[in-house]
Amino acid sequence: MTTEQVLTKALDVLGPNGERWCKGRYHTEYGHCMQGAVHRVIPSDYDLQTKCWAAMISVLPPTDGNPIAWFNDDPERTWPEVKAAFLKAIELARAEGRQAEADVQKCITDWLSAKRIWWMRMNTGAMSGSHKGKRWFVRFSRPGTADLLTVSPDACKCPCITWIEVKRPGGKQSEEQAEFQREVESHGMAYILADSLDDVIEEFGE
Repeated sequence: MTTEQVLTKALDVLGPNGERWCKGRYHTEYGHCMQGAVHRVIPSDYDLQTKCWAAMISVLPPTDGNPIAWFNDDPERTWPEVKAAFLKAIELARAEGRQAEADVQKCITDWLSAKRIWWMRMNTGAMSGSHKGKRWFVRFSRPGTADLLTVSPDACKCPCITWIEVKRPGGKQSEEQAEFQREVESHGMAYILADSLDDVIEEFGE
């Protein structure tokens, strides 16, 4: 899981109205503090726990000691404030994940260009607007389309099409992306799920 996913699940653990949120204790029979909720989601992944703590601390007021415990256990603290802090941490984690994915994609496209492998970025999503009173809507590619399309010669000098889906380190495919992979592979095209440049180099070779 990613930091964003863990924090989202931890917020769910505390209940939609904070009915399983508690103060003063890590875990109780009835609920969890903010840190305890994260631990409940990933009890043994200490590296990922640390990333979650960092995201949470980044959105909390600075203080001596443990900012998460201080924030959680403040006698005046309310559930809406705790929920808002979680949502800010989730948005921060999401933004950092997008940046990490962008960094991976730049490494890949720089390498493809250096190797003189033709590539094109495949934008997905949609835009809407209006012009002279008329509404317009444009969709870019179909949902699930891979991020990059490449064409390179194979051993017989025939064009070989390879699709590359770029993820942040540890990122996972959506079901639409997995379906797209199954479709293109069934038509004889190659597909790479890459969360690092090494994944691409392994497929294309040095």
